[in-house]
Amino acid sequence: MNEIIVFFESMQVEILMIITGMTLVLFILLFITMINLSVFRNKYKKLNKGKAIQSYEEHIIKNKSDIEYLKQHQSELFNHIDKIYDQAKDAYTKVRLHRYNAFERQGGEMSFVLVMLNQHNNGVILHNLHNSEYSYLYSKNVTNGMTKEKLTEEEKEVLLKAMNDK
Repeated sequence: MNEIIVFFESMQVEILMIITGMTLVLFILLFITMINLSVFRNKYKKLNKGKAIQSYEEHIIKNKSDIEYLKQHQSELFNHIDKIYDQAKDAYTKVRLHRYNAFERQGGEMSFVLVMLNQHNNGVILHNLHNSEYSYLYSKNVTNGMTKEKLTEEEKEVLLKAMNDK
């Protein structure tokens, strides 16, 4: 026992330095913990800003019900989008207009060929012939890029350009 007391008496300075060092390390860790706690409090305040303070369990339950509601309506929206997409397949998305002078020195470039097609190359050709005295409008149905009527050179050219549109 005497040996232990003699050992501690001879090592008093070293033991005091070790205890002081450990106390300093503990104060540093305490300071870091206080900073982390402050950051956590700020985040918690932001999370609950403008709300009565609720438990996290209440937040989770509310968020889960909101997610279920959104999932249900998401599928409805996808169904609506599919319906709109099906309807849009028949919309005229390929449109070409060619203006030209059908009769030299009469009427200017008031004659035109208008081609309107859907994605399946179904649609209509409108051909207007104009001069200073009259104007005639002709229409021809287009099915799969073909017509029953004979096409003029202008109509063929504009129809081919419209069919090549993406």
